[in-house]
Amino acid sequence: MQFPDMIGLAAEMERFDTGPEFIKGLIGYLSKAQNHAESYVTISRAEITTLRRDIGRLQAQMDTKRGLAAEKLRTRKERVLATRAFYDRL
Repeated sequence: MQFPDMIGLAAEMERFDTGPEFIKGLIGYLSKAQNHAESYVTISRAEITTLRRDIGRLQAQMDTKRGLAAEKLRTRKERVLATRAFYDRL
């Protein structure tokens, strides 16, 4: 993103004839551009916050699934050991 947008600035400044009007117009244009940039930054920060929250949720879900998978493996190992012990006693 260019700041300021020179094409838009040139079109805006063609309206003014005198130096003081030009300076006022330039300041007004740059003020609008600054406000636009600030709102863009604010929106981007909000989007980043949302993405970080979503990433946190996904990580929590992955941790839960890992825990369930580990528990499932422990259960299977216990069954295998119990079955082996049963066959050894036979």
